[in-house]
Amino acid sequence: MKLETYLAIRALMSADGTMHPRDRSAILAAVRNHGKQPPQEQNQPEIVPPPKVLRRNQVAEMLSCSPRMVDLIAKDGVLPKIRIPGRERAHGFLLADVIELIEQSRQRKAGEDEQTREDASRAQNPIPEDELVILAQKVAYGAATPIEKGKFKGMVSRL
Repeated sequence: MKLETYLAIRALMSADGTMHPRDRSAILAAVRNHGKQPPQEQNQPEIVPPPKVLRRNQVAEMLSCSPRMVDLIAKDGVLPKIRIPGRERAHGFLLADVIELIEQSRQRKAGEDEQTREDASRAQNPIPEDELVILAQKVAYGAATPIEKGKFKGMVSRL
C-alpha cells in the first residue's frame, strides 16, 4: 500500500468523531499489515488491577454495623486486616474478604432458618410417646397396617 493511501485513510478516520481512538488505531494497524494481525509480544506481563482496599467506615456500612464492631470482628480474626502501604497506623480490609464474610453469614443464616423451621414444626406437633411406642411394636411384629406404617415413618422422620 502506498503511503498516501494510508495517510488518506487515517485522515478520514480521524475526522470521524464517533470512533474511539483505540478502534481507529486497530483498524489502521490492520490496513498497514494488509489485514494480518500484528504479532503479540510474548513477554508482556498481564496487567492485574490492585485489590480494592476498604476503610473501616466503608466496611461498617457494608455490614450494617458500627466501626467499632468492625474492629472487634477484625480482632477476633474473622476479617483479616491489611496495613495500608506508606502509612504507619492505617489499616484497611480487602473487598474480597468482606464479600466472603457476607456470603458466609448468609449461608449460616439460611441454615439456621431451616433449623428454626424444623424446630417450630416439632414444637407445634409434638409426638405422643405412647402412640409412637405402640406403632413401633406393631411395625416390629408385622401387625401394623400400611396406614400405621406410614404414620410411624412420619413420626420417626420428625424426631
